[in-house]
Amino acid sequence: MDVIAVAVVFLTIVAIIVAPIAKGVAAFVGLLILHMLSKNYSLLSLAEYIDWDVLLVLLGTWIIINYMAKSNLPSYIAQRVLQRFRRADVAILVIAIVSGLISTFLANVQVVLLFAPIAMVLGELIGVDPLKASMIVALAANYMGTALMLGDLPPLLLHSVGGAEFFDFIVFRGRPSSFFVLLTSFILSIMLFYRLWFRRRVSDAATGSVSIEGGKPDKFLAITSIAALASLMILAAFRPLIGLPLGVLAIIVGMVTALAVEIYKHRFNNDAPSFDEVLKDVEWETMALYALLFSLTGALEKAGFFEDVAKSAAGLLLQNPVTAYTLLYWLTTALCMFVEHDAFLLIMLYMVKDMALLYGLDPWPYYWGLAWSATLGSNATISAAPTLYLALVLAEKRSGRKRHWKEWLRITLPFTLVSSAINFAISIPVLFL
Repeated sequence: MDVIAVAVVFLTIVAIIVAPIAKGVAAFVGLLILHMLSKNYSLLSLAEYIDWDVLLVLLGTWIIINYMAKSNLPSYIAQRVLQRFRRADVAILVIAIVSGLISTFLANVQVVLLFAPIAMVLGELIGVDPLKASMIVALAANYMGTALMLGDLPPLLLHSVGGAEFFDFIVFRGRPSSFFVLLTSFILSIMLFYRLWFRRRVSDAATGSVSIEGGKPDKFLAITSIAALASLMILAAFRPLIGLPLGVLAIIVGMVTALAVEIYKHRFNNDAPSFDEVLKDVEWETMALYALLFSLTGALEKAGFFEDVAKSAAGLLLQNPVTAYTLLYWLTTALCMFVEHDAFLLIMLYMVKDMALLYGLDPWPYYWGLAWSATLGSNATISAAPTLYLALVLAEKRSGRKRHWKEWLRITLPFTLVSSAINFAISIPVLFL
């Protein structure tokens, strides 16, 4: 392991979290230091680790969501949800649960872009910090992405390395599988923290007198943006047959949406937002940070960090299965609080696969445990789950000020530790008894 390079990366991650400078600047300075250390870490070579497909998905979805926001649809939905449940705290809880369920088949960045604005509007009615409302949606979306095979990268890695198929995530070897394990721990965790997050707000929210200002949405913009999101979901489901990357499909749908609105603007309604206005509302700093985080993860891989951790963890599998599972689960949880978890998970899965073949072990309890613990551990910090950073950016924009790292860490860290423990307790009887 290149200890110096690993140290630089982790110091950069700390700077991203706590330094009072732009997070993208902190990340780029760390990459620049790596570039000066060795040719192995040149900016060009680390740029090869950037997942451009993810960035294109984010950009295309952001264009669609910005049109939706300008239609006043999020506020209108918040009003209707509030009318249905009469309590804003319960409405936020419903939004969080829906966000988690939808993220089982829709990218979590898309879920956050869609539902975080609604949750923040509802939260403001009862004095809930926009940061808390936005983070609740992000935590839920990131949590349930591993429940089924379509939601996020970890289940796709289980398919690639272990050969898991779609229905294996529902029932595996005659037992409830990933969907039911994560759903149970998710509901228990979100209900527990609902009591903690809103325990001083329930009486205020129960009065039924709260309301949301704003009229009905612009029908054309609302219908167009909803149709665009629905089209993107359908195209994503049939992407293997289409043969195009998801990012390309997202950009195509985003640009078709922009073209439709431009025609509408010049023919029927000159007050409709221009494409320039929509692009200005894209959080380009967030896009840049996503790219830089991919590069930092690539630096860790080049430095041999993931490989050495995997080799060190290999000895765990030769112990008692439950003991080995416990140590591997919590080691992965701890590390994935700080590093982008997908690359780490991939290497650990291959390590388990090789060890299982060598010693005749059943790899599947460890496969599932790695996928779950990596996903839940990443809910701790914005460097591990860029989805949380997106939620932070949306909240800062809503509240009109920068937020200190302690503010979001007070929300994410307790939830990560408790939810990981709940999921661990549920997983033991499912996998070993």
